[in-house]
Amino acid sequence: MAAVSPVGQVVQLLLAAASSDARARQPAHERLQDLENRLGAGLVPLLLEAYADASVDAQGRYLAILMCKNVVDRQWQLRGSGKVISAEEKNAIKEQLLRLVKAATSGGLPHLLELTMVLRRVCRFEFPMNWDGLAHLLLAELQGLRERGFSEAALAVVLVLHQVLKEQSSKRLLSSRREFHQLGGLLVEPLGAVWALKMEHMRHLKNQGLGPQVSPFVYKKLLMLYTWQFWVKP
Repeated sequence: MAAVSPVGQVVQLLLAAASSDARARQPAHERLQDLENRLGAGLVPLLLEAYADASVDAQGRYLAILMCKNVVDRQWQLRGSGKVISAEEKNAIKEQLLRLVKAATSGGLPHLLELTMVLRRVCRFEFPMNWDGLAHLLLAELQGLRERGFSEAALAVVLVLHQVLKEQSSKRLLSSRREFHQLGGLLVEPLGAVWALKMEHMRHLKNQGLGPQVSPFVYKKLLMLYTWQFWVKP
C-alpha cells in the first residue's frame, strides 16, 4: 500500500475531526492540535496545498481553508513559547497565497470568500509594508478588468480587494492609517476606470432594454471601494 502524503494525512484528520462519530472526532482533534503545536504557522502551506488540490475531497478542501485561517490567527505572530516562523517561511506562504488568489479570481478554485479570510489574516500583520507583491497583484487585476471590460467575472476581483481594504481600515495605529491612505491614492485612478466601465455597461444594458447582468453585490462593493480611499486622513 502506498504511503499517505503529509497533505493526505492532514485531510484525513480534518475529515475525521468533522465526523459525527465521537470516537473518530476526538482523537482527530487532538492530533490536529498536536500537529499545530509542532509546526506552528508551518502548517499553513500544507493546508493551502490541500485546499488547492482538485483531487482532494470537496469537504476536505473546505475544512483545510477554514483551519488555515485559524492557524494564521494563532501562529503567525510569536506567542509564548510557540514555534517561531522565519521570514523565509512567511515569504513562501505569501507567494503561495498570491498564486492561489490569482487562480481563484480566474475561477480555478472554490471557496473564494474563505480564501480571502486567510488573506485578511496575513494582511493584518504583513500588508502593505512587508507585502508589496499583493499590491502589485491587485493593481494588475484592476488593469485586467479595464482591458477585458466589466462583467460578472469582476465579482472575484472586487471581493478580494474589498476584503484587503476592509482589513486595512480596521487598523488603528497612525502609521497603519497613513499606509491605508497611501494605498487608497494608488487605487483612485484604476478603480475610477473600472467604475466608469461599470456605468457604461449599465447604460448599454438599459439602451437594449435588458435587466442588469451584474449582481447587486458587485455594484455595492465597487461603490464602497471607490469611496473608501477618501475616508482616511493622512
